[in-house]
Amino acid sequence: MSSADKFTKKYGSNLNESLGARTAPAIPAVSSVAAPATVGPDDGRTRARETGHMEIERIVPDPNQPRKEFDTDALDRLAASIQRHGQLQPIRVRWNGSLGKWVIIAGERRYQAAKRAGMRTLVCVFVDRDLTPTEILSEQIVENLLREDLKPIEQAKAYKTLMELNGWSGSQLAEALNVSKATVSRVLPLLSLPAEIKAQVDKGDLPATIAYELTKLPTAEGQQAMAGRIVAERFTRAEAIEAVRQEVDQAGTKASATPPPAVPESAPEFRRETAKPNPSFAAKLPDEVSTHAAGGDAPVQDAAPVVEPAPTAVTPAPPAKKKPGKPRTGTKENVYRVEGARVVVSFLKKVPEPGEIVAALEQALAKARADLQSRSAA
Repeated sequence: MSSADKFTKKYGSNLNESLGARTAPAIPAVSSVAAPATVGPDDGRTRARETGHMEIERIVPDPNQPRKEFDTDALDRLAASIQRHGQLQPIRVRWNGSLGKWVIIAGERRYQAAKRAGMRTLVCVFVDRDLTPTEILSEQIVENLLREDLKPIEQAKAYKTLMELNGWSGSQLAEALNVSKATVSRVLPLLSLPAEIKAQVDKGDLPATIAYELTKLPTAEGQQAMAGRIVAERFTRAEAIEAVRQEVDQAGTKASATPPPAVPESAPEFRRETAKPNPSFAAKLPDEVSTHAAGGDAPVQDAAPVVEPAPTAVTPAPPAKKKPGKPRTGTKENVYRVEGARVVVSFLKKVPEPGEIVAALEQALAKARADLQSRSAA
């Protein structure tokens, strides 16, 4: 044994104290977690009054459920699962006093499958409070949307019903259901499509996203023709969008190329208040202006001179469209009755302005009065 080992053996127990070092007394470790006590199956468990079993015969579907159709094969698979594993999720029901039954709010698919599986009771969540039609429909729509069970047309009808019940806009509906505004704006137009196209959408022959593009076509015939082409040629969405765009462009080109309707030949020539002033217009008065009594066609010869005030206004005929084409020439007689007198005025066969008609009539009537005065004086 070396001298160092001998020294440590002899003085080692007091060496640290001699050097001023202190050792902390040993403290027994204490666990922060108490020792587990005996745990029973009911510890931490609460029983909900609104949950329980109900005889399946006392449960009925909601006739206003937005989902109207159920896939038979899918129901058979769910029924087989219920037979093997039991009902894994309860359905929600509400009491209907007039029916004396519990009406399904959510879970009709499970209800239908349970009946197929021969179940006698179902686990239910009972809603005891009164629900408004809006609350019921909203819950049904949300559940179906989360499960992606609703068909596009069923979804569109449910959206429309909710909007009508609450007076909502599309934006308000999207906010209430926590869906995007784009979803609402693309689903609702599907209701305007012909019944044949809606059936194709429900069957899955025509995707809803492509069916939405068809709503941009102006006519039902065009929509049906395009739908048949899309299905037959198996268009992608991009190809369908391009085909619809081309069809819309062609329809717009045809509409712009259609000439306006022509004015019939029998339309009076002076009927156009919106015509632009014609600087070359000239009004030609006849050499003789025939003035007749208001009650007949015989000329006034020996009557006493009568001077009547000049007319203040002549109401022109309602405006009519001018027939396009080459300007007409020649003259045309127009007959007016002013203050009981029958006055014939000739105009060039061009469209006169209303003010020019009035001026010509006043001039013709003044000439007729002057002729009457000169005959009386003679």
